[in-house]
Amino acid sequence: EVRDINITTDIIVGFPGETGKEWDESLEFIHNIGFSRIHIFPYSARLGTSASCLPDQVPQSTRKQRSDELHALSRQLGLAFMKRQIGRQCSVLWEAVRPKEDGEYFTGYTPNYVRVELAAPSGDNLDNQIRPVTITGITGTGKMMKAELS
Repeated sequence: EVRDINITTDIIVGFPGETGKEWDESLEFIHNIGFSRIHIFPYSARLGTSASCLPDQVPQSTRKQRSDELHALSRQLGLAFMKRQIGRQCSVLWEAVRPKEDGEYFTGYTPNYVRVELAAPSGDNLDNQIRPVTITGITGTGKMMKAELS
């Protein structure tokens, strides 16, 4: 296991001909890879495309069920990835300041594209700077990591 690798993917769910067995194999593969984020697109037929004429169209209800299942797996894998980042020291390129109810926060990305937020230090402008941090936790929304300057 590589602790800081961040692998993401895009997946189309319910493409014509996708069988239940293939879906189960896909879920197992996705789980084994351990993607940190998955962009999920349920297949939708577009008139005039070759795929819209293919046999064995997957029913809409099955596409929705598979999409929901994959979203749940994606959240599980994403949270596991984020938990592995806690305690890690890395550099962050600070890109923006965002106001929140309890003050301003800088947001940026680590070299392996993990989104991080940091309570803005008083009088210190980190905009467009790379600074070392320690990852301390996960934000309440679960979409970003919290950090402290090292």
